[in-house]
Amino acid sequence: MYRGSFFFLLIFFSLCFFSACQSDKKQFVETLPPFPDSVTTKISNQVQFLNTQIEQSENNKSKAHYHYKRASLYLSSGKENIALEDIETAISLDSTKGKYYFALAQAYEQREEPEKVMEAAKKAIDMDFTDLELYRLYAYSAFSQEKWSESLMAFEEMAHRTGEKVETLYYQGVIWNKKNDTTKAIPFLRQAIQKDSTYIPAYTELVKVYNTSELPKNAWREAQIAFQKLSSETVRNKENDRTLAQLSLHYGNTWSNLNKRDSSIVWYRKAVEQDSTLDEAALQVGIYMYEKKYYIQSEYYLKKVLSQKPSQKIANYLLGYLYEYKLYQPTDKLERFKIARNYFEKAYQADSLNTDYANSLIRIKRKVEREEYKLTPEYEEQMRKLRLREKQRQDSIDRAILSNPIF
Repeated sequence: MYRGSFFFLLIFFSLCFFSACQSDKKQFVETLPPFPDSVTTKISNQVQFLNTQIEQSENNKSKAHYHYKRASLYLSSGKENIALEDIETAISLDSTKGKYYFALAQAYEQREEPEKVMEAAKKAIDMDFTDLELYRLYAYSAFSQEKWSESLMAFEEMAHRTGEKVETLYYQGVIWNKKNDTTKAIPFLRQAIQKDSTYIPAYTELVKVYNTSELPKNAWREAQIAFQKLSSETVRNKENDRTLAQLSLHYGNTWSNLNKRDSSIVWYRKAVEQDSTLDEAALQVGIYMYEKKYYIQSEYYLKKVLSQKPSQKIANYLLGYLYEYKLYQPTDKLERFKIARNYFEKAYQADSLNTDYANSLIRIKRKVEREEYKLTPEYEEQMRKLRLREKQRQDSIDRAILSNPIF
């Protein structure tokens, strides 16, 4: 019996020791810094080499070249802030090289500063630097800033270099639509679909074009084709929720243009579910819920609108009205009126010529003043006097009744 106990204890302590060792070993391994891979080691060695060249170089153009090369290494490893310092130094030493401005544009792209990307890319193009990636940077940065002509020029150059591809066709169609030339937009979008019949953004833009052109039946047809394509799991998996949300939004507009409002709201709600940042869809649902007297739901969607566009006047006005008349949270009336006042103020700031906004703001300010006055000693004294007068009046009536012989 004792021998069995001994062996049991021996095994138990051995397991504990082994477990502890394993735990210590695991902890030790986890705290070690990652070992440099061959790429990291190579870049580090190249940077050290360039450091030496920069220190030893006495010629400005040579030194500029070495700064540029070092910046390129930093860009390739995602160190855009350090790279930017090197590029700016290179340009200060030699401002005649288009490739330096191209590298500057790349650094600003990594920093997500499209305006500066476009500025640097334009200088590189003006210096006859013709790298295809440069035109891509210029095209997308100009597009993000709604500089349609500049963006179109860059996409046309990309198409000239590589042939018309789905993406360049699509963006040319979008830009022509932005420029209100649907006769040029539609052919480009059609060509994009011919290149790739599963490219949902092209269908979505076509639906948008037909909606704005007051051709809702055409828009409905294109949307049906797009949804049919999305029935394929391969296509559905390829598209993200944001892309699908755009299609749902514009399909909602199609139903609205067909005077089928209930159907449009179904798709607007779907669009918001797929992408909560779609303030246009959220506004339509918020207005609909308000009109149907679903005030809590209306509040929910209108606040979604303001989370994206705080100055949206309709959402602010309707929320002000809801808090003034229809919502009872918070329960404190003064606090609720103050919330309403804030919304009315924003609506008025966005459109001071709207008489509804102006009158609502005047009305709610008076209500706030009234509720604030109720909290003052003067109001309490006024109420005390009113109660006293009412009591005296009632006492007088009682005495008159008692003194009347009829009773």
